[in-house]
Amino acid sequence: MTNPIFWANLAARFRAIPDADPRNPLEAHWCSAGWGDWGDWLLRGGPTESERDLFKNVARMGAVALGHP
Repeated sequence: MTNPIFWANLAARFRAIPDADPRNPLEAHWCSAGWGDWGDWLLRGGPTESERDLFKNVARMGAVALGHP
């Protein structure tokens, strides 16, 4: 999806995720398993499960917009 408004809104959603403890920020890291699209996202930090769930939901919106199921 090339709609710049969509991506700006998605970025705003990511920025709006609460950061209750700046000493333990929510971070996402991609760990590639080699060539291609194989690998896993690792989430760490974030003081609450609801923060991590909110992050996952916003990330899914971006993945779907890029054509992933």
